[in-house]
Amino acid sequence: MDASLTPWATSTQLARDSWGSPPTRTGEHHGKGCPPVNAHSSRAPTRTDGTAPANRRHKLSRPALDVYFNICAKWGLTIRQMYVILGRPPKSTFYRWYRRRNGRLSKDLLERISYVVGIYGALHSLFSTPEQANGWIKRPNADPTFGGASALDRMMGGNVTDLYVVRRYLEKQRDFE
Repeated sequence: MDASLTPWATSTQLARDSWGSPPTRTGEHHGKGCPPVNAHSSRAPTRTDGTAPANRRHKLSRPALDVYFNICAKWGLTIRQMYVILGRPPKSTFYRWYRRRNGRLSKDLLERISYVVGIYGALHSLFSTPEQANGWIKRPNADPTFGGASALDRMMGGNVTDLYVVRRYLEKQRDFE
């Protein structure tokens, strides 16, 4: 396989032969318009839009919930804060995730959790001690991004863009070091 292919390469990219046409079966070529088949892979076709297929999201859901709730515990967040940062899902669903750490998460929820993990990682690369890194989230910040409020206050807006803004702010701070 070509090393330049991304992990989200299409099955057509993986199955192309030297003539550039996708085979429908190993060795058979029927020209353009035929459905691509990757005879050498047992994996489901991958996607090019950057999203994980539903079965892959399901496999990521439990570890994502574990990481999310562990980070929230380190930050000392309340149940309500955890709930809002996840975008206010149905309460019964949220409590099931909280208690059992299982369920099928949507792309939006995985994106939110990804931002939280990124914020956590950025904080721990910026600060020398875990106490400083975990405490920053609740401290007031004079930067115009936060307007004197804490990063947690910004994240409590409930929108995925609020998480993005905090993550971007921290990435910029990391770039200046």
